[in-house]
Amino acid sequence: EHNRIVIELSKVNPHWDDEKLFQEGKHLMAAIIQHITYNEFLPMILGKDMMQKHSIILEKHGYFDGYNPKVDASVTSQFITASFRFGHSLLPSTIERWSPNHKYIASQRLSEMLRQPYDLYKGGWCDQYIMGLCNQVAQAMDDAVSQEVTN
Repeated sequence: EHNRIVIELSKVNPHWDDEKLFQEGKHLMAAIIQHITYNEFLPMILGKDMMQKHSIILEKHGYFDGYNPKVDASVTSQFITASFRFGHSLLPSTIERWSPNHKYIASQRLSEMLRQPYDLYKGGWCDQYIMGLCNQVAQAMDDAVSQEVTN
């Protein structure tokens, strides 16, 4: 997605050099990920009430353009020991590959995929895995973690 955005930016701003295009694409990707995280993912996980309680709801209009050097950006021990592990229970034991037409192709054990990351460079495989992630049902949020990531 970053590369697609950079191509579009270069059409609108032909005077920008490669570094400027790269950095602006990077900033836009960060904004997109933040939008998805705060407007889609966190409301499903935490609920609107908890988000309001902790003031982590994004504004509907405008943006924050400030910086406060006194804000502690370090990660808390509570997050490291508990919350950070939250997503691990959502991992499936197998990762599926699907066609652009939403047809199942094949699946691979997660541990095999992690040991063979270069499979993603095979023609069309990365897209097939992404389609698989769109089609595959997420695991339940619980205290069980797949042995594919524990062993």
